[in-house]
Amino acid sequence: MTEFLVNRSYADKYNLIACAIGHHIYESRWLRNPVYLDQIIHTWYRGNEGGPMKKMNKFSSWNADAVYGRYLVDGNKAFLLDMTPDLEKEYARWESTNRLSNGLYWQGDVQDGMEESISGGRHKRYARPTINSYMYGNAKA
Repeated sequence: MTEFLVNRSYADKYNLIACAIGHHIYESRWLRNPVYLDQIIHTWYRGNEGGPMKKMNKFSSWNADAVYGRYLVDGNKAFLLDMTPDLEKEYARWESTNRLSNGLYWQGDVQDGMEESISGGRHKRYARPTINSYMYGNAKA
């Protein structure tokens, strides 16, 4: 559920880092016992006094797509429907913070989980293919 065992200043509550949530959901959807993945998802979306983790939108997200992908594996419609309001709120947060006037979404290198790259670094706001494909997948989910 976390990538680091030592405390990181950029980590959230429980030393969680949001960069790999989608990966964790996609990889864990194959576990026979759903309780572990349920706990991971609930922690990210409701583990901060009933709300989402404060730094959940610090990194690009394909969480709605991953949760839907999990549903396609386990068929647990009740869990999917229970999470839908949380996923819709997350999508709305992205629209309010990272949507450009042309309808595309922007993200910096590091916040896109790509570290520093030739595109300009962590302080540049570019309409990257990754964040836009994630948002498309989330909208379809």
